[in-house]
Amino acid sequence: MYFLIMSLATWRLSSLLAAESGPAGVFNSIRELAKSISHNLYEGMTCIWCNSIWIAFVLATLRLLAGDVILAIALPFALSACAIVLEAIVDLSKVREQEAEAWGIQGKELFD
Repeated sequence: MYFLIMSLATWRLSSLLAAESGPAGVFNSIRELAKSISHNLYEGMTCIWCNSIWIAFVLATLRLLAGDVILAIALPFALSACAIVLEAIVDLSKVREQEAEAWGIQGKELFD
């Protein structure tokens, strides 16, 4: 369970840092600050594959230093990630239904 919570929290934090504005544009401001400091820092920050390594390292280090306390900090981000994944699944099912209707497929036939 620990691994799942930390993995989802890592993804959520990486996504926030790389591409989302956040409350009051805080993540936009962080990216702009990084850009003013170094283009390489900005590029690394806006690459989810790159920044997820940094975030995973920080979370793993905090786990070693703070123990289970980090799980309480990571849990809201993990839950947010789950909500986003579930929303994406619902959206995909809606798209599939719309495409099926366009082809004249209805109801039960959609999943056969």
